[in-house]
Amino acid sequence: MTRVLVVPRTALGPLPERGAWALPESPDGLPGLWLDRDRAETDEDFLQIIPYALLRDTSGQLWCYERLGGDARVWHRWSCGVGGHVDEADQADGVLATAAAALRRELTEELAWTPDRDSLHPAAWLYEGESAIGRVHLGLIYTLDWDSREPPAPAPGEPLGPLGFLPAATIAADDRFELWSRLAAGWAAASS
Repeated sequence: MTRVLVVPRTALGPLPERGAWALPESPDGLPGLWLDRDRAETDEDFLQIIPYALLRDTSGQLWCYERLGGDARVWHRWSCGVGGHVDEADQADGVLATAAAALRRELTEELAWTPDRDSLHPAAWLYEGESAIGRVHLGLIYTLDWDSREPPAPAPGEPLGPLGFLPAATIAADDRFELWSRLAAGWAAASS
């Protein structure tokens, strides 16, 4: 059975119904736990930490793709965030270090790209409590600069259909994008 990183909902205080907001100065005191993923997907007493990277080109636009597989609940939705669940194999010293290790793994698996550890600094939380998926996940937004002249390309076999780079404000207003992407893009647009 796969176990994923969660934090007790009670450790976070009240959450907005939806939104993205800047991280406090020192959020690494969260009590991380490992929970069977099947339980974590339905137990609203816990929130699964999901590292969610926004890849920015040199003009500040965000890389986007269409989901062509994976969790059936989000197939054919558009996204501007790359990331995923934090597995036990990612375990490091503290919630933030563990999330960063998971993000490096996810980027390597999905884009065959491994960012430098020093570039991984979480910037914001992301949450929506309107859907069954949203109520059990808490996003940890990272913004990473994509300096290559070539856009990101999914690793062979990854179910991602590249859409290219788009302005954050455009993403935030486009219902073809999953809600998390719209919220994260809205935060990115407001904080740039």
